[in-house]
Amino acid sequence: MKAKVWLLATVLLLAAGQSSLADIYRKVEDGQVIFSDHPFDGAEKIDLPPLNTVPAEVAPAQQPTANAAAAGADYQIQILSPVDQQTYGYDQAIALQSKMQPGLRDGDHRVWVLDGQPLPVGRHQLKGLERGQHGVQLQIFDRHQKLLTQSSVTFFIRQNSVLVHPH
Repeated sequence: MKAKVWLLATVLLLAAGQSSLADIYRKVEDGQVIFSDHPFDGAEKIDLPPLNTVPAEVAPAQQPTANAAAAGADYQIQILSPVDQQTYGYDQAIALQSKMQPGLRDGDHRVWVLDGQPLPVGRHQLKGLERGQHGVQLQIFDRHQKLLTQSSVTFFIRQNSVLVHPH
């Protein structure tokens, strides 16, 4: 029984902390402690200390290192296909297409990544993916395999329905 009273008291005190305008009243009746947010006969107002709060710290935005900025800052890449947040059919072929300025420098190369796994070189379309959410990234590396820049999109594959006939 005592645990229930403490639980009730804790809940009420926490609820009171959510509103700085709320007052808490307490009364002991036949060994039972009664709490309320409204005054009632025989209850006394409880003065609660202000809640302790700590302001959240905002982490500074990460800046690219000087080497990465110098090496890959001039590449501007955009994935054109698959389209970000687009839904595709299960049996639909999805071309991997991108736009990049400037073109690749000598020794630099690009890698397409599907759901965290690099795709084989020369694979230019996706087909037969499982239903659900998928992610594609286009990564640009230098000759030392250092990542220079990347772009990513999320797309979805819907499951075909037996109720919808493509013919």
